[in-house]
Amino acid sequence: MDSAHQGGKEFGAADEFRRAGGVGGVGASLETLGESGGRAGRAEVGARLRAARGGAAVGLDAARGGRRLEDLRELRAEREVLERLGLEAVPDAGTVGDWLRRQGVAGAEALEGVSQALAAECLKEEPEEMTLDVDATEIEAEKQDAAWTYNRVKGYMPMLGYVNGLCVGQEFWSSPRGCEGALAEGKRIYFRSDSAAYQAEVISHYSQPGRSFTIPADLDPAVKREIAHLPGAARAPYGPREGWARDREIAETVHTMKGTERAFRLIVLRWANPQPSLFEAERYCDHAVATNWDESAAEVVWKHNGRGESENWHKELKGGFGMEQMPCGKFEANAM
Repeated sequence: MDSAHQGGKEFGAADEFRRAGGVGGVGASLETLGESGGRAGRAEVGARLRAARGGAAVGLDAARGGRRLEDLRELRAEREVLERLGLEAVPDAGTVGDWLRRQGVAGAEALEGVSQALAAECLKEEPEEMTLDVDATEIEAEKQDAAWTYNRVKGYMPMLGYVNGLCVGQEFWSSPRGCEGALAEGKRIYFRSDSAAYQAEVISHYSQPGRSFTIPADLDPAVKREIAHLPGAARAPYGPREGWARDREIAETVHTMKGTERAFRLIVLRWANPQPSLFEAERYCDHAVATNWDESAAEVVWKHNGRGESENWHKELKGGFGMEQMPCGKFEANAM
């Protein structure tokens, strides 16, 4: 990246940080890191300005595309950027690494609260119904606390929540509901995710008043039984909103699962199996979407398919903010 473009990126990050309150504003929130009972404690974290410097260093290094803590050396040399932020100095990589590792779970949760508070300011102008896209992304890492992913590689699978491309929450260890923290109370929430969220707890939560959801259903025996009982007359042609390639059929039924508080709609798409095999000679392929939304079945599927944009937002975080790799060996430090 040429220096002019890199400098512009750094000033963009500086402006965003300054609008969020600069060192003083973020430091006031980061004070909770010393009061929340993290392993480091107040004496270790120090005054809130010191905490703000540590948080600012990590955040700005990510914003300028840093991929490892050692990249902080380049940020420390950008005196003009630091002056614009009101930062007299940035800790070195070793100091920031120690600070991250010593915070523990409480520190990660406290910093997530800071992040959500800043995101909430950006969401004030959102409409009455906000679309919350939640999706997990794989980060390959040969770290001490890394685990095996479904792709059979070691790494992390953080759950990320987006509203109109803004990352409003991340959860390294919790359920998709944890991504709601930055959303304003009183607004309606439309939740969409992949089949990992097809859980009774999640469906019950988003079946409450003021919430709606679309989640692909697991094709378990109960769902397959419901699909098999759908009469042919219940199916209608289905295609994209633009009207071309209507080569699928759509139908709906009502379904429930153990642990849910109420029944929900099950929208079923069916199409001819393009490659039947000797051992899987199914004539059709099926895809089911669970929802409590009141719109037509086709509209439900069209709107749900918009969640594919999450993959592009993942790419922006990984490529633009260096999230394709984690800087520390400790799980909680990487969560921060």
